[in-house]
Amino acid sequence: ARLVDKHGTLAGTRACFPDTLTASVRQKTRWLTGIALAGWDRLGELFDAVCTEGAMVPGMIAMSGHISHCYTQGANIYFTFVAAESDPSRGIVLYDRVWALTMRHTRRVGGTIAHHHGIGRVRKEWLGEELGASVELLRRLKRAVDPHGIMNPGVLVD
Repeated sequence: ARLVDKHGTLAGTRACFPDTLTASVRQKTRWLTGIALAGWDRLGELFDAVCTEGAMVPGMIAMSGHISHCYTQGANIYFTFVAAESDPSRGIVLYDRVWALTMRHTRRVGGTIAHHHGIGRVRKEWLGEELGASVELLRRLKRAVDPHGIMNPGVLVD
């Protein structure tokens, strides 16, 4: 089964989500949940906050992350979690909850919600917080370039 979150983004491809760590490892269940970019001096704080709060979400089996891209000014963290949820609709609620806490902590430490994967459907609700008043300029530019809304509708801005 293909499971999508509330934004239509693929969240999983398993028929069910296992209820034990052993079953999760055996089935290679993994949800990539957040890509956050922050300065070197804030990466530890971001990692700790997301993993600590994420671990308290009911049904969470494991919460972790890794750095894949490093820059002079900082690095990004791919947060990964494994959760025990056999009901796909509740699994999506859990997925969205972990996305939200990841984005909230990323913004709190002054990180950015975008990296090489862009914003897309999943992160667009946090775009206004990151860009401030500039998000309206982005909307106007989108309408000017795409007055009929046919180019990637609903992905970056509505």
